Amino acid sequence: MITKIPEAKENIKKALSPILNSEEMAKWIIEGQNSEKIRQSFDKKCITLLSFDVDKIKDLVFASAKPLEIQGASEIVKDLTLDEKPEGRDGIPACSVYSILKDFGLHKWNVLFAGGGTGTLIIPSDKALGIAEKIKNRFAEDSITGSCSVIYQEFFPHELITGPEPTHIKKDILPSGVFLASDDGKKKMEFGRIIQFLADQLREEKEYRLIPKFNIMPGYVHICDSCSVREATCSDSEDLLCESCYKHRVRGREEKERLKKYHKFLETAQDINEIADTEERGYMAIIHADANGMGQKLFKLEAMEEYVIFSQAVKRIMENVTKYLITKPEFDLTKHYQSPVIGGDDILMIVPADKARAIVSELLKQVKSGFKTEAEQIEDKASELYKRLKDITMSVGFVIVPSHFNIRFSVDYAEELLKTAKSKRHEKGNDDYIDWMVIKEGSPLSLGVKSLRESVLVREIPSTLYSQKINLTNKPFTIEEFDEISRRVKKLKEHGISNQQLRHLQTLLERESPSVIKLNTYYQWLRVPGWKNLFQNGENVDQQYKEWYKFVLHETSCGSNIFNTNFIDMMELYEFEEGQ
Repeated sequence: MITKIPEAKENIKKALSPILNSEEMAKWIIEGQNSEKIRQSFDKKCITLLSFDVDKIKDLVFASAKPLEIQGASEIVKDLTLDEKPEGRDGIPACSVYSILKDFGLHKWNVLFAGGGTGTLIIPSDKALGIAEKIKNRFAEDSITGSCSVIYQEFFPHELITGPEPTHIKKDILPSGVFLASDDGKKKMEFGRIIQFLADQLREEKEYRLIPKFNIMPGYVHICDSCSVREATCSDSEDLLCESCYKHRVRGREEKERLKKYHKFLETAQDINEIADTEERGYMAIIHADANGMGQKLFKLEAMEEYVIFSQAVKRIMENVTKYLITKPEFDLTKHYQSPVIGGDDILMIVPADKARAIVSELLKQVKSGFKTEAEQIEDKASELYKRLKDITMSVGFVIVPSHFNIRFSVDYAEELLKTAKSKRHEKGNDDYIDWMVIKEGSPLSLGVKSLRESVLVREIPSTLYSQKINLTNKPFTIEEFDEISRRVKKLKEHGISNQQLRHLQTLLERESPSVIKLNTYYQWLRVPGWKNLFQNGENVDQQYKEWYKFVLHETSCGSNIFNTNFIDMMELYEFEEGQ
């Protein structure tokens, strides 16, 4: 793996030198020097940057609700950017961009980044169209129902230093907000802005591209038992499947067997019952974590090698953190999880509900630690690369649902919760937020999460003198607040406070006025053995009472008559705490 700038520069030089027929000019481009000399040496565009990205990746991966097919579809996405032969497989798959580059006489160093179904290549312009078509066609053949958007932009060599000049861009209308070249066309421009230019083009390609839909055929046909969309043409055991679901299932089964043989600690669940705790409640959790502000960090990088190192660091950390969580003995996830790929800077995990709280907490710590470690390997602590890497964090949304709940809908819930967490972060500043929800029966999301909470989880208490309001949820929470809730969950469990006592307190919050809640809460704490032991287990009992009651109910500001509680949010986690 690339971790040092000299190694990244050397690989970029290997990619550029054959295109330019000059190692010296390749070095000039990398160092951002002599743009005018390079300009005078070339009268045509000979360098191309190509970007690709799998379309509607979640629709592809979660077309079926069966874990094996989810895993198979995810592996097909992974195959697109696979750079080395996995143990137990014949070789790098033909749909991999690395295999495609080899077909055109190119090498792995022509890949600036590839991972999570997306990537950027630097290639000769005369081979760009052929490579683009092969990426699209091979992925379509391999996935059957999937597609991959590909765009490429040709450059004069000097434009990799100064940025693409408007007169050299074929498009009549440029993406809004993209700054193309430096003021005089000679100064060095950040490579991240060129990446932003490509990202805008790729986004436009996705927006305007027609992606075929699979309509139900007229007449009598057997619809696929898995996706319930396409015609069933294949059989597997007692199931009749469409060609796509059948291929995804076979691919998932192959990968499960490969992991079982070569990486047994990473072996995945074959069905939902292996994930959900069916002997007790039968619930699972879908965790969706996403790095914060990743696009903006990429777009502000100054040099091409910084883009390479940054992108590869992100990919490496996401993969390493996922493996760490799976293999951590306390979580015991082997054969009890799925972790499909849905992007380059995302982590998605389907895990037992009683592991969710601990996994989320550990995930955030490991990601923060991983980026800090990567940044410390960079010698120049004043560089943009160091600044961008060292403080990367993640927002998280997770949902706990019954085992029979549709996985695709569950992923949508987790994504919606992730959005509210990111929205709160944007509203409040740099803190990172976590949001979650427990769904026990039908879907409540006819409204968005925020609208739902405002309409259902806010109590108005009328009075002849003044009205009062209690917000029954305080989500999303910062990492520190989430950790505080986790500590309280553990304390309650350690002191053996019964669910009945906790439910009584929750009922007070849901039905009574603040004054009644306070009287009943203190009465319960003074007379129930479990609560008495909790408070008397440390010093300053009075202070403990005050801290716990502030957690149960507190007024937002003196005289506001608006009250918040963290207790009901905590109870959602407590109910699914391991061992309950």
